[in-house]
Amino acid sequence: MRVRGVAFGLALVYFSLYVYTLCPTVGGGDSGELIAVSSTLGIAHPPGYPLYTLLGKLFATLPIGSIAWRVNLFSAVAQAGAAFFLCLAVTEWSGALSAGALASGLFAFSPLVWRYAVTAEVFALNSFLAALLLYLRVCYSKGRARKFFLFSAFVAGLGVSHQHLLIFFSLPLLWGMRPRNLREGAAGLGAFLLGLTPYLYLPWAASRSPVIAWGDLSTIKGFLIHFLRREYGTFQLSPVTNSGPLELPRRLTEFGLELFNQTLYVGPGLAATAVLARKKDRVLIETLFAVGSYLFIFHLLSNLDLNTELDRGVQARFWIQPNLWICAWAGLGLHQLLLWSPPQFRLAGLVVPLVLVWWQGLTHFREENRREQWAFRDYAITVLAPLPENSLLIVRGDLAWNTARYLQTVEHYRPDIHLVHWNLLRAPWLKEQLRKHLPTVVIPGTVLDPLQAGGYSFQTLLESNQDRGPIFICDENPKTTDNPRFELGFTRWPWGYTEVLLADHQKMNVSVWLEQNEKILRAFDPRWLDNFNGTEWEQVLSVFFIKSHLQVIERLMLEAETSKQPKWYRETARLIEEFLEKYGPFYPDLRPQMQKNLGLTWWKLGKIDPEAKGRAIAAWQEFLRDAPPGYPEADKVALFLENRSHWKVRDQKAPADDLTPPIN
Repeated sequence: MRVRGVAFGLALVYFSLYVYTLCPTVGGGDSGELIAVSSTLGIAHPPGYPLYTLLGKLFATLPIGSIAWRVNLFSAVAQAGAAFFLCLAVTEWSGALSAGALASGLFAFSPLVWRYAVTAEVFALNSFLAALLLYLRVCYSKGRARKFFLFSAFVAGLGVSHQHLLIFFSLPLLWGMRPRNLREGAAGLGAFLLGLTPYLYLPWAASRSPVIAWGDLSTIKGFLIHFLRREYGTFQLSPVTNSGPLELPRRLTEFGLELFNQTLYVGPGLAATAVLARKKDRVLIETLFAVGSYLFIFHLLSNLDLNTELDRGVQARFWIQPNLWICAWAGLGLHQLLLWSPPQFRLAGLVVPLVLVWWQGLTHFREENRREQWAFRDYAITVLAPLPENSLLIVRGDLAWNTARYLQTVEHYRPDIHLVHWNLLRAPWLKEQLRKHLPTVVIPGTVLDPLQAGGYSFQTLLESNQDRGPIFICDENPKTTDNPRFELGFTRWPWGYTEVLLADHQKMNVSVWLEQNEKILRAFDPRWLDNFNGTEWEQVLSVFFIKSHLQVIERLMLEAETSKQPKWYRETARLIEEFLEKYGPFYPDLRPQMQKNLGLTWWKLGKIDPEAKGRAIAAWQEFLRDAPPGYPEADKVALFLENRSHWKVRDQKAPADDLTPPIN
């Protein structure tokens, strides 16, 4: 009872800090979808996460806070529960409470764990099931009671009904508790199948035709497609292959290096101590095999692009489970070091864990605090609010898609907007779902692929819906070279965080357009997002904010070039100057490009405004001061400024004012 009391007390401390730093509303990534699915009993993306959905629904009905806060609270409870069972497991395993305290604290306050303990995501429940499984295996090793084997088989089934990856950890431990006869084996199989019963929820949910539903689960084939994640690529993280086996060493190296940061730099050394000192420990051998096979197979199949910071962050989320087991080894390693130390130093066993856990929490508190995190909800409102009634909004990106669906289904904000995901238009099941829930949206074929039988092009989709209301695009893809091409017959005009599509016969009132855009973009201030690194969704949102600003500036510059109206050059220069003044200090990498474009804009006004060329030269001089060595076209700008007076004298064919700088 004393051990359980201490473990519960530690878990309560972790839980209290999780609640204090809990995100008050929808977060990034899959948070919006998971909150909406839990609230409405829908169907999440593959493999469906039925266990999470059912438990999330219980939390969504709590009589406290908003629905989003309640489902976020589910993560805090699950993660604190994982720390509780981890402490019990390591204490029972080592015989020392100090070892369990260190293991649970290193794990609970590691940045990755904390990050997914304060927002709606599936990883906290993963941790809970993995820690419970370890605890049951340790208990079995002490008394070999068959109930621990049966309960472990049940937990393994629950793990598969949540996220398949727990099978890597459950199989080695179940093998260590393998049944001694056919009867026990049948009982274990029954317990495992009982753990899979949450999957019965998916066909039941599909029969209700929920608003939030991925896939067609009304047939066995559709269920298997969803269960095996075939639309994402079975046994892959992404449907797009960005790497192969040659990336395996790099991925494993990144995991190893990040492990130091996740465990206060002491984890790997302590874990190695346990592995070397407990060579005959069967439980440790099983967990070592589990972690090794998981890391090898997962990183072999992981196909996310390591050169993209967000993809690296998505991959890192799947390190939480092996980190839990490594933290357990770290606790064993501490206990082993204390056993080797002189008796007078063994009192350190009481002090060292407390100091390390306190330091782990203090180190990562500020960066993982989401107490005031309203950015994603504010962003989704800024996307939806300026759209005319009954607009069709086609989204390409998870942020707007998940947060907007959360607002519509949970907070009932702007339900009149017809929301469609660009990528899901390629799924054959989407047409039937849209027919039920968005009957006014015309889908002119089976799938968005003109090369398939019955397929259609994006332009055909636009033409089929252009007379039914305004059409907007929200494309969060930062790679402009990967943008879909649908300009034929339509013109794209930035509209805050979206773009409105105008048919060629329609004209835009540029003055009204500019006024509306400035109003929309001023409604969201992302400067505080600079506190986060590129592996987090906050930084992705910040980048998209910049992209939206630049699109407005580029479109206005194009309008100036087309109409040759000086006022649009002046407005372009004003927008650039305001951007540099307000956001330049937060995005220093953008300053050189913006200063160069500012100089070019003022220079084009030089024919009618003598002061404009002076401003252009000043902007280019600022550009040269800000530009790092080797910056594109910096040499051309420097050469032009240095020889401008010389070119005025030598030029015999045109007046000096007509000289054009040799830059784009």
